[in-house]
Amino acid sequence: MEQEPINLNTKIKKEFSLWAEGKHIDFWSVNHTLAGGVIAGVSILSYVPFWTSIIVLFSLTIIWEIYETVKDIHETTENRIVDVIVAVIGYVGMYTTMKAEVLNNVILFSIVTISFITLNILGNMAYRKRQKELKQ
Repeated sequence: MEQEPINLNTKIKKEFSLWAEGKHIDFWSVNHTLAGGVIAGVSILSYVPFWTSIIVLFSLTIIWEIYETVKDIHETTENRIVDVIVAVIGYVGMYTTMKAEVLNNVILFSIVTISFITLNILGNMAYRKRQKELKQ
């Protein structure tokens, strides 16, 4: 049986759909959750008190959402709110896990940080490709 040729436009659309902006939640929500985990890890490893670091997380997340608005990155208000909420959830989950010392904290922090960086690079690449395609 002959295999159908790969349509480049279909491949690009699939890649974009993974990183497409959702009304409430989308794949970018994973990045926001991991960001909360990274900030929790930094606070635990740096001995920053819980409330100080959660205020920093909340502030940074809101500043990021404002930055996205200024840069004309289109998201629904609901999605922006969910982005802040999932960052806090990621923070609390990571903070609790590290405080309980369920796993080696350095290894856990490394995994979460590498995942966060990797997904941000991939998401940014998809975003740039989408912007380039839209301009053509």
